[in-house]
Amino acid sequence: MKKIISGIVAFMLVVSTTLTAFASVPKNTVVSEINGAAKYVLAEFKKNGVEEFTIDNSRDFYAFLKAGVDMSEYEKTYVNSVKERLDETKGELNSMNLFANSILCLNALGYDVKNFNGCNLVELFEKTDASKPDDDNPYYYKDALEAVSVVGADEKFANALADSLASCYTMGKGLDYWGFSSDNTAVFVTGLLNYKGSNDYSKYIEDAFAVLEKSKVDGGYFSNAEYGTEPNADSTAFVLMAYSQAGNIEKADETYELLGNFKGSGTGIYTYAGKDSAFATKDALIGFGYYLPLLKDDEKPTQKPTEKPTQKPENKPTDEKGEQVKDDSLVSPDTSAVSFGAVAFIGSASLLAILKKKEK
Repeated sequence: MKKIISGIVAFMLVVSTTLTAFASVPKNTVVSEINGAAKYVLAEFKKNGVEEFTIDNSRDFYAFLKAGVDMSEYEKTYVNSVKERLDETKGELNSMNLFANSILCLNALGYDVKNFNGCNLVELFEKTDASKPDDDNPYYYKDALEAVSVVGADEKFANALADSLASCYTMGKGLDYWGFSSDNTAVFVTGLLNYKGSNDYSKYIEDAFAVLEKSKVDGGYFSNAEYGTEPNADSTAFVLMAYSQAGNIEKADETYELLGNFKGSGTGIYTYAGKDSAFATKDALIGFGYYLPLLKDDEKPTQKPTEKPTQKPENKPTDEKGEQVKDDSLVSPDTSAVSFGAVAFIGSASLLAILKKKEK
């Protein structure tokens, strides 16, 4: 009898563990979030006079492309602006930011960046000073390393970029850019995770994730303890980016769920200090762009993310107090695991009861 009971307990543990490990967020749920975020941010951009995308705001443009948003409406203007700038400067952009992000954008749009407008952008990019990002902003190292990873570049150049980024890091504290913050450290580790060279930066990567976890509180991740430990959408979204780039599905799923604590008035809209925020929503969109490739395709085909959602975003229903009511149609990974685990537990408990009855 003891052997039978032990076997049942072991079965329960295996079933629960297996189901938890394979639980994931439905891909179409994230696609809906991306659609809503894109529509909201683009509308806010237009309100502030940003009607088009050019080489100068390549970084913003890439956030949409990375998330799979259909930006064909803006493609012609963007591509022409890159051509014009290359003609004006004779290929000497002298900017890590512009080179990296224009390469990422053009590549995402399907252009040959090694033969664009008569220029090999990768070769020109490799000639930039790897130790001097625009405005001394270390965030551009992340962009540069991602560009190198996506299109390939000389390993010597990649090594120089990674070394420069690593030199900005303080072990146990993170990346210092206008102070230490989880946002900075998430960008740092995402950049190093894009590095594909022979140098070993594992100690930096391990330390960075340990630092990020120090910023985790109930409800999400905060930015900088000097300014309080209230979690926010921006920091949580950047941590989602980092864990997604690392391929850590369990932590990425967990962080995605935490990001849901900052949902705003409509699908894909996120808040800062309780109010809808274009900045927070754009950061969420960035996080989704890295998270989406980790998700399995749904059984039924889902529509490719577009600027205009196939369904009009609706405000979440609220109760009498104005609190958002949980949407039961969106089943979280943990909920799925618990539901199936409960079934296994109940079934095993019933079997155990029958066996005990027979024993008597």
